[in-house]
Amino acid sequence: MKKFFYIVLIFLFSLTLFPYTSLYRSGLGDFNTSLFSKGAALGNNDFFFNPLVNPTVECKTQNYFVALGFYGIQTRETRSKYIFDSYENSVAKKNVYDNNFLYGEPAYILGYMPVSNFGLYIGYENYINNDYTYRQIYRNDNYVLLYDESQIRIGNVNTYFLTLNYKILGFTLGTNFSIMQGDGSDDYSKLFIDPSYIDSTYSAKENYSGIRGNFGLSYNYKDNLILSLVYNIRTYLTVDRVTDIIASDTNLLTETSYYIIPNIFSFGIEYRAKNVAPAIFYSSITYERWSELNGEFIDYNDLIKYNIGVLHQLNKNIDMMYGFMYEPYRKDNRLVDIGFTTGLTYKIGMTDFTIALNYRNVNYEKEEVYYTDRVIKLVGDVSIKF
Repeated sequence: MKKFFYIVLIFLFSLTLFPYTSLYRSGLGDFNTSLFSKGAALGNNDFFFNPLVNPTVECKTQNYFVALGFYGIQTRETRSKYIFDSYENSVAKKNVYDNNFLYGEPAYILGYMPVSNFGLYIGYENYINNDYTYRQIYRNDNYVLLYDESQIRIGNVNTYFLTLNYKILGFTLGTNFSIMQGDGSDDYSKLFIDPSYIDSTYSAKENYSGIRGNFGLSYNYKDNLILSLVYNIRTYLTVDRVTDIIASDTNLLTETSYYIIPNIFSFGIEYRAKNVAPAIFYSSITYERWSELNGEFIDYNDLIKYNIGVLHQLNKNIDMMYGFMYEPYRKDNRLVDIGFTTGLTYKIGMTDFTIALNYRNVNYEKEEVYYTDRVIKLVGDVSIKF
């Protein structure tokens, strides 16, 4: 009982260390994965480590433990156009936009307590993120300055969750309940050099709230093979937005809308090979039914994401990991994030330190403009057993 009391104290202390750090961010973007560094190193694959994503996750220890995580992201977005000669041959390529930005935040706080065949997780996660910076100076063909356009979005949605699972006859049944909250800002401006044009500016504040849940089932065969299936229930997030629009006059617009996370099904395989250098193979497939949200103004595609990774136990203190990810975009599943991941865990006594690195790149063409988006993500965490 004293151990549980200490875990609760450490968990509450961790929340005071990061007092709503990421609550003052904005914009609803994609799921902020992976938050767990082992998952990030194994193909951007939180499925086998994150009890919020997979409530059947088995803790690899019978001890109490707490864990803290962080992440940092560096993105580079470039846009370019080809230059043609009089015979329509491409002779050069010029950049019309090149933007970099870097940010980092706490990723999660997690506590675990085993009780007989039950496992109880309590935690906080930075679940949805869309921190984004955009700025471009527009010129005409004679390089005369026309206008300056910029947008800064800061924000995310956080979850405060409880996960409970139960083991019986090799099976694990799990369920999760999450409270989702967040707020942030969205600032946009388009400033013209020519005074005959009217500048366009708005500043918006948003608040998000919702409830999310999932349940899953896994089967452990002789501790060598684990099969897991998870269903994440369709979720409605309430978005309250207040926008201050400035043009020829000032208008304050208040509106309430809903951001919908569709039904999501995930299946994973974890296989332990008992070689001279023990290895664990991880593979998961995720099906996201974004098409169920389609309507007059929305045309999404269903997504199937593939993530694979391998963990090598080099010795009793060091694990090496690497992986591969294939994740299409819901607006156009011909655009695919293809990424490579790697990481390292170092164990000192009852404490594990893990750090992971992701590299992702996507190229595509839109309206004769060629886009390149590159993302480098650093994820780290520390877990302490009691």
